Amino acid sequence: MGMKKYLQEGVEVESSETSDIDLRPPTKVLGLAWDPEKDLIYFDPKDLLKFMSRGGESKRFILSVVGRIFDPIGILGPFVIKLKCLLQDLWTLGVDWDSELPPKLRHKWQQWSSEAEGLTEIKIPRFYLGDIDQEISKFEIHCFSDASKSAYGTISYLRFVTCNNEIETSFICSKIRVAPLKSLTLPRLELTAALLSARLAKQVSSCLKFDANIHYWTDSLISYY
Repeated sequence: MGMKKYLQEGVEVESSETSDIDLRPPTKVLGLAWDPEKDLIYFDPKDLLKFMSRGGESKRFILSVVGRIFDPIGILGPFVIKLKCLLQDLWTLGVDWDSELPPKLRHKWQQWSSEAEGLTEIKIPRFYLGDIDQEISKFEIHCFSDASKSAYGTISYLRFVTCNNEIETSFICSKIRVAPLKSLTLPRLELTAALLSARLAKQVSSCLKFDANIHYWTDSLISYY
């Protein structure tokens, strides 16, 4: 029985900041949590936090944690890549599967774990066009790529202009990769990120039901030329 029904029956009720929706288990859409009221896609870390509460601190345990994060469109990319870089460090140092982590890497793992609870704050609209009810005059896909010695990646946004010249942007997806163990120069990594950007843009544009011009952005002059 909802609040309106109680009021109709003359029953006094007190409002609460916690709604019925907050108490329901999240609706799953393609493995991600979906808020049907606000039409937002987000990550529900409840199961992940429950698994992490076991308190493991080994290479085997961390690898299990990575395997429990399902993030097909990359909304958690900047967060997950930290853990993948940590795993690469563990492999490089030759740490055994069940051995204790070196102090420096243990600190990184504990810091990462403490941030996991805030993952529910990362939410994106399911519908790219948001609340716009006007005719769209222009669609564009903007892809940004970047690289460092540790990782490289790309992120794509949809930019659209209405007939009234209102401009809106929507997150589409991202891809982030750990830099290979084989030492590569930073310009080579920037070029690898640009290639990843081009491939992602091609994949995204083939899925959209409308034509969109693609723009690529990089802060690497070598990649640009």
